[in-house]
Amino acid sequence: MGKVSVVKIGKSIKNSLSSCINLIGGIKRYVNSSDKVLLKPNLNGSECCTNIKLTGSLIQLLIDNGKKNIFIAESTFGNKDITQKYFQETGYSTWPKNTTLSWLI
Repeated sequence: MGKVSVVKIGKSIKNSLSSCINLIGGIKRYVNSSDKVLLKPNLNGSECCTNIKLTGSLIQLLIDNGKKNIFIAESTFGNKDITQKYFQETGYSTWPKNTTLSWLI
């Protein structure tokens, strides 16, 4: 059976997320250093998506733990134009595209 942890968000989403992940064994238990990591923020609208601060905190935790191949993938309703629209509206499009973070739209 899967593990679940719940923590109250304090001043830092990143620290709260780290605490939550540590309660279920830590990030290294689930992601090896050579793994490629794919995140899907679930952009089903500008008001109904994974919080950009939470996604950013997870990406930073992955980078802090030596992960170098991180991908964000999304296909909102199977339509590239709608996907790009929601990337703009939610702020995800403002993230830098670099060697650590890649986009799959």
